[in-house]
Amino acid sequence: MKLSFSIQNWDGIEWQEFCDVAKDTKMKGVEMYDLESPIFRGKSTPTNPEYASATRRHLQNAELSIPCIDTVADFTDADFLSEFTETMEVAVNLGIPSISVHTTSADHDTNVEALTILKEMSEDFPVAILVETTGTYADTALLRELLNEFADDQELAACWNMYATCAEGNEDAETTITNLGAYVHHVHIHDYHKVAGDVSPELIGEGELPLKELMNALRSVNYDGFISLQWDPAWIEGIDDIEIILTHFHSCMRRYRPTRYNLKHLQWNKAHTGRYVWEKEKLIDKTFPEVLDRMVEEFPDQTAIKFTTLDYTRTYSQFRDDVDEFALKMLGKYQDKEFKNVTAEALDLATDEEKAKLRHLPASLPEALDALEADHDYLTADGVFPIELINNFIKAKRTECSQISQISHPVEFEKYYNL
Repeated sequence: MKLSFSIQNWDGIEWQEFCDVAKDTKMKGVEMYDLESPIFRGKSTPTNPEYASATRRHLQNAELSIPCIDTVADFTDADFLSEFTETMEVAVNLGIPSISVHTTSADHDTNVEALTILKEMSEDFPVAILVETTGTYADTALLRELLNEFADDQELAACWNMYATCAEGNEDAETTITNLGAYVHHVHIHDYHKVAGDVSPELIGEGELPLKELMNALRSVNYDGFISLQWDPAWIEGIDDIEIILTHFHSCMRRYRPTRYNLKHLQWNKAHTGRYVWEKEKLIDKTFPEVLDRMVEEFPDQTAIKFTTLDYTRTYSQFRDDVDEFALKMLGKYQDKEFKNVTAEALDLATDEEKAKLRHLPASLPEALDALEADHDYLTADGVFPIELINNFIKAKRTECSQISQISHPVEFEKYYNL
């Protein structure tokens, strides 16, 4: 399973910035949308044929790819052919394997005729045409009927929009994969919440999208393509940072990776009475969430934390749930606050009273502990963390700070003691 995202709705960001953020957030692909948008205007854009080789080389060096180009117009519209021609040219130049098309037309014959024309235009090129499961084809039985008209053509397939089939088509994962099966060549995804018929977007994994069932459906047909996030920064107020969105997407989807992609080389202890994940005395080149996810994969029901003096015992799976809940509460805590950039000019004009109200991030561990001690209600809300656990943590870290403060710095030792 490879993760990517669509640049749709992310206005004001340049192509190079998209590539940089994709690499930083461990995405494997960047999906193009609307070749007429400002990002693709100008001589140095990636769609310029003169820079095609350089663009492909840059993507390869960054270990990125462009899995798909999403078209804008309905593929049954009369003016769609000009958009499709331009899109096909870019796809061929950049080695992009597929183009996603969509329609709201419910006329089967009209849609077959339109796709026949598109297939004739693309028959000499190694680019697949993917019909997205939106609009009429959120009912995937209808899409299967359409694709079966071209059953002998391997270059016509489906782009499974999971939001559309679940929220609009009211299909479960099993029904969709039964209808489409190996026709699925690409996946679009975003989460949602439905109340009294009204649908509102949600962060991936926080809504009603049945991710586990959807991922199992993909595994049942050995799908190894891209799962691409579609997001509009205007959907949820205060959550409009692309790095935050993509980091959350990667973190959420990581737990659904097939186990065959995970490293399974467990290490025996000397007595061969137990096994552990990483070799001793070696640095673990992973983040805390990655370490925790790996432990959950290997030992989900093993005790991870047990405080004998407190009523807090968690398995690795339970502890990860607590960590996720804590992170969401942190996100909610700061989402409600209004942050503004303070320029140097504004700071010079501010009064002493206004300056005193400005809050700064802690510059050291002791300052962070002071801040935690003064404000931790968001941690204890709903019983996520016991107050005793927080107090013991602060006490332990203060002891560590005290011990560290008494150790001579190497420069100090060299200057005054190593005579």
